[in-house]
Amino acid sequence: GGGAAVQKLRLKNTALQEDLDDVRLRNKDLLKDLARKEEREEDLRRDLDKLRTRTREEGDEKRQMEEDLRAYKEQVRQYRLQLDSTADSVVAREERNREAKKGLRQKTREINAIEGERARLGEEL
Repeated sequence: GGGAAVQKLRLKNTALQEDLDDVRLRNKDLLKDLARKEEREEDLRRDLDKLRTRTREEGDEKRQMEEDLRAYKEQVRQYRLQLDSTADSVVAREERNREAKKGLRQKTREINAIEGERARLGEEL
């Protein structure tokens, strides 16, 4: 009877040993799987950090471009004011020139009239 019990224990021990080997193998597979998942998580975290950095840089770049655009618009506004001011002074100068030419023509007519009068008086004498 003792031999059968020992045989039964040996079989049970072998079965438990095989179960333990299966569990160890399964554990090894799970650890590999976990390591792969942790590596993937780390890759994703790195990608997310890069994306956040790029988003922040693009935001900074966008703000800088908007600031530059505001500065350019202000320059254009200043140039327009200068241009308007220049155009106004050109118009004013042209008006003064017209008035001066009108005055010059009037003086020329007066001089011609005096010269004509002088010539006629010279003939009469």
